[in-house]
Amino acid sequence: MIVCDQDGRLQFDGNDDGGPLGYVVANDVLQDALYERLTTQAGNADLEFICPATVESIDNAPNEWPGVRIAGRDGPLAARLLIGADGARSVVKRAAGIGTSGLSYNQHGLVATVRVAAPSATAWQTYLPTGPLAVLPLQDDLASIVWSVPDADVDDLQAMPNASLVQALNDALGRGDAPDPNSVRRILRKEHVPAPKVVGIVGKRAAFPLQMQQAERYVAERVALIGDAAHVVHPQAGQGLNLGIQDAVDLVGCLEDAHGWDWGDVHLLRQYESKAWSRNALMLGGVHVIDRVFRPQGVFGSLRRLGLDLLNASPDAKSLLAAVAMGSRSPLHPLAV
Repeated sequence: MIVCDQDGRLQFDGNDDGGPLGYVVANDVLQDALYERLTTQAGNADLEFICPATVESIDNAPNEWPGVRIAGRDGPLAARLLIGADGARSVVKRAAGIGTSGLSYNQHGLVATVRVAAPSATAWQTYLPTGPLAVLPLQDDLASIVWSVPDADVDDLQAMPNASLVQALNDALGRGDAPDPNSVRRILRKEHVPAPKVVGIVGKRAAFPLQMQQAERYVAERVALIGDAAHVVHPQAGQGLNLGIQDAVDLVGCLEDAHGWDWGDVHLLRQYESKAWSRNALMLGGVHVIDRVFRPQGVFGSLRRLGLDLLNASPDAKSLLAAVAMGSRSPLHPLAV
């Protein structure tokens, strides 16, 4: 993995930590695998799987049995516990009366699958004056890009012809990869790995607003929130999905330990909340600090250049960061990294 801007570069090699920092899985591949697993489980257990489904209304009467009643196109449902995993605009969160705090970065993330000139297993993130651009390797010569751009520019990039977008991406990657002749890296003769070269756009593009959000609470009587329904993090650290998986791990653990408890009891659910809320708040705050440090109008430019290059020359420091990224020195469950 390589992280760079026009001031410096940080390079993680596979032999720095003994293994990959992580894996990039295409969204459709992950969804297909989850769908197959759920349909298999529904056939082998007392489980009803309804997909797609549309929720039209939620009536939470915690003092009545079973407590939560859901109306939808597939008919009414009742449950002791309703888990909201329905995204940043969660209907479940709104129905439970749970508020959200946060901020907008006044940017959108442009997402697309691209073809690169040479297959690579190296993730690349370069910080530009407009925001970070990540190139994340997929199978063969495919990669996923996430480009953080100002709100005013996203429509132009989405409407841009493929050839023009390819040129814009390569210009941006080249700018972040430009070596600094005064860099400590040059003095230490660190091997310079060039930025990936984009040669084509595959499929459609998408864009989403970049924001930081944290639900004021993750639980209410007979309701629990996980994933983006509970929190939204800037994508530059690639932790959004990992945090959501960790939420699920923590909530399941809480319910597994609830011998004799009513699963919808808010006192039980707060055991999940106490663990997940603070952990996610720490991650959201850390990613926000990274965003501020790498903003071009910030006051960190000179220190950033020196810090990146000195850190790049220190195998021990990079190994520590790699260990945190892989979860061996992180509060995240191994399943979530």
